[in-house]
Amino acid sequence: MKYDILYIKGRPSINRDEELKYSLRSLQRYCYNYNRIFITGECPDFINLRKVIYTKEKDIGCPMINHWWKVHQTIKNTDISPNFVLMYDDIFFMGCQDMMKIPAYFKGFLESARSGGSLYQESLHNAEYWLMKNGHSTYDFELHKPIIYNRKKFLKLEKIFRPLIKDNPAMAVRSIYGNLFEKMPTYKEDIKIREADVRVENLSALHTCFSVSDKAFSCHVLPWLKESFQTKSRYER
Repeated sequence: MKYDILYIKGRPSINRDEELKYSLRSLQRYCYNYNRIFITGECPDFINLRKVIYTKEKDIGCPMINHWWKVHQTIKNTDISPNFVLMYDDIFFMGCQDMMKIPAYFKGFLESARSGGSLYQESLHNAEYWLMKNGHSTYDFELHKPIIYNRKKFLKLEKIFRPLIKDNPAMAVRSIYGNLFEKMPTYKEDIKIREADVRVENLSALHTCFSVSDKAFSCHVLPWLKESFQTKSRYER
């Protein structure tokens, strides 16, 4: 069975959700061995609701809690495939990708990535603490790349994350899932364009996809996307 694709969406981006539009166009051009597209959360007006499976779910907390909640609710309320690919709207493909053969990537260890006081860093610290306390490895799976989730395995995270809803602490979902269920992860450098002067054309040819910050998106990246993916995807109106 080919894998379904799940995009989890929050409120509209500062770029009017142009990211999702071009992510879908790049996915349609370069990716194979996938079936249906699911969108959970907010859905932009340009999406053709006859071509995607949409589940409206409101945010219930910090981004990490929302990540867990929206994936959990999609599994509970739809027939998404037993294994499926979690995507973000700011991931763009620039090379061929078999969506059934995405490795479980890590980029280091949580203890080496948790300095600083941001919510993101807090999520890494909390994940590291929980994993160490419970005798698990502490790989950092928080890359800006697709990840394959398994329905049954992901539902096991409920006992960890549901008690967090009330107090809403940040905890890195991918790293909890990966260290519990991925026994042989693959090291990979993360690729996210964060600065306005970094051009897509200069990215390593070893990477089939990249991500971009809100700040950098409208500089060199959006013009490149418009030029590279002029044809609408089947998922657009």
